Amino acid sequence: MDVKKISCDPMCGFAVQSHDEKELLAIVGSHVKKIHNKAVSASELKGMMQTVSA
Repeated sequence: MDVKKISCDPMCGFAVQSHDEKELLAIVGSHVKKIHNKAVSASELKGMMQTVSA
């Protein structure tokens, strides 16, 4: 199973990676809402997602 990663804006520095795509989307969605006071859709987050090479 691939590891997926989403990184926030470089000025923020937040990044998270997981084998579980649903977990990743939940964590990043919560971060964006709490820290940046914005709402993002799952499709927007999936567009930010990268596969981490082993």
